[in-house]
Amino acid sequence: REEHQDKKFPCVIDDISFTGAQVNCALPLGEVGDTLRIYLRISSLGATTYVSPRVLIRRSSATESPEGRKYIYGVEFQDLDHNESFALQILVYQNLIEIS
Repeated sequence: REEHQDKKFPCVIDDISFTGAQVNCALPLGEVGDTLRIYLRISSLGATTYVSPRVLIRRSSATESPEGRKYIYGVEFQDLDHNESFALQILVYQNLIEIS
């Protein structure tokens, strides 16, 4: 969002795939059609990699809970470079192995 430009907010990724993710946050990040940048730390086999892909908000909703309002976004990865794509693939495969 324009008023939040250049600001970072902690969020949680509940679900991730090769093409996108579900992001949960305590603050509103934008509207459907907005483009954001997310920052991820990916740790695997003792190595840590940081990626910051651009994402397009495809869906948005909000829920109320005892802890307060939670904003839920379905985002699609945009214009991944080779390193970002590879790191995200490792994360997705690692998650698949852990739940098997």
